[in-house]
Amino acid sequence: MRTDEIGPSFDVGALSPGDRSNVSGAVDHRERSVRELHAGPATGTDEQLERILHPRVIARILEARKMLPDDQVLVVEAIKLVETSLRSICDRIWVVLAPRDALLTRLTARGMSEAGVAARLAAQASEDELRQAADVIFQNDGDRDALRAAVAAAWSAVRAKR
Repeated sequence: MRTDEIGPSFDVGALSPGDRSNVSGAVDHRERSVRELHAGPATGTDEQLERILHPRVIARILEARKMLPDDQVLVVEAIKLVETSLRSICDRIWVVLAPRDALLTRLTARGMSEAGVAARLAAQASEDELRQAADVIFQNDGDRDALRAAVAAAWSAVRAKR
């Protein structure tokens, strides 16, 4: 995705740091971008960005899926997988959940404001919606070794069925 494809709808300053006359088009994940691009339903920017990006993302995933041999697995990591039509092409949906206070602590430690975290979480599916959509649920409560072991066991089960 190039800046000129998103630029007419969004401030290009939200898309790339540095010299705006030489914008690379890379998405800038700093707090300013999060505030501007995930401003919430009141401004419609989230929905507008999704209308631009999601069809392209889904098309690329479908393209990649067609190129895979039958015995291979395509893993899709998508923050809004449950909320989009992408969910309908997935054989299995794995969901990682964490307590809200843990999410808040982790994301504010990375420089996001509490309001920014709250806005981002509000724009995503609820924990109940994620649980209903999931075939496998991993609990990310901070024990990384336990999480890695659970993912490894689930992955082994997938590979054993192929």
